[in-house]
Amino acid sequence: MSNHQTIFQEECIRCTPAGDRFKFAFDNSEHALSLLSCKKTFLDANPEFARMSQYPACELISMPFNALFPKKMDYTPPLPQGQMTQESPLFTIKTLMQTKDKNKRHVRITISPLAASQKADPVFQALVEPCLPHVNTEDTLKMDRLRSIGDLAGGIAHNFNNIMTALYGNITLARMELPVKSNAIPYLEKAENSMNQAVKLTRQLLTFAKGGSPVKEKFNPGPMIRDTVLFNLSGSNVRLNLALPHTLWPIRADKNQIGQVIDNITINARQAMTTGGTFFLGMKNTTLLKDNLLTIAKGAYIKITCRDQGKGIPEKNLARIFDPYFIAMPIIIYTS
Repeated sequence: MSNHQTIFQEECIRCTPAGDRFKFAFDNSEHALSLLSCKKTFLDANPEFARMSQYPACELISMPFNALFPKKMDYTPPLPQGQMTQESPLFTIKTLMQTKDKNKRHVRITISPLAASQKADPVFQALVEPCLPHVNTEDTLKMDRLRSIGDLAGGIAHNFNNIMTALYGNITLARMELPVKSNAIPYLEKAENSMNQAVKLTRQLLTFAKGGSPVKEKFNPGPMIRDTVLFNLSGSNVRLNLALPHTLWPIRADKNQIGQVIDNITINARQAMTTGGTFFLGMKNTTLLKDNLLTIAKGAYIKITCRDQGKGIPEKNLARIFDPYFIAMPIIIYTS
């Protein structure tokens, strides 16, 4: 008799014909089954469990349960010893199973108590079934909603471009009909400048909708970022602390997108410090190695650090801060 069969009989008191039938069903089940002690160690495992885990049953005996399932699970019996039944499982949970070759499999575990005598320690049966990775329904709905918003943004941006083309054409024709020194020329120039800003917004919408790609160019980000911050904080009671070295490396990026990010961060900081404070913005050269904690490739980058003294984002809005166009606070329009 093998070692694990001996433990099986000693721990589970299998000295009856019914116990022999249970042992036969256990070993020949098409499901992955194992027996666990109250100390959260393996007492036995059937061939299907051994196949799934890639551990021989003899190696599993006395091995901690969490060696295969790192996620902590407490299967302490809810009833006093001797009063447990097999009517319902203790719990069912989806988790990851780490096999002997260090691969991870998505599984569903159902742990049930086995009836035991008053003198015997409780024994538990674990049923392990393969399953699909857990999908958060809320996240799926959120992604579907964002895709719908992207489709809508793309349609609006394309139609808006058509309207802007007509406006540009008519303004150009109007300037051709006017004398060079006409008082109306400055107003038409301001209209063109406003339309240029609208075109930048259209590009952002198209990029968000994946209908367009960022327009990347090589430039020094320092002067553009400095001008953006100074413009947005002008006239406010917010003090500015800038740390922009003259030795910054040039970057290759979409200037409009970078400017929009800094613009939004600065405006948010100004709105968060209604009674005043200090806004810090620093930039420095940095090199990332291959093994970094970020999800970007190794190489040379510019690190931008922003810090304000506002009261922070309300907890109810934290889950939505990366939603496109989500407004966590009322927009304040400053006028001179």
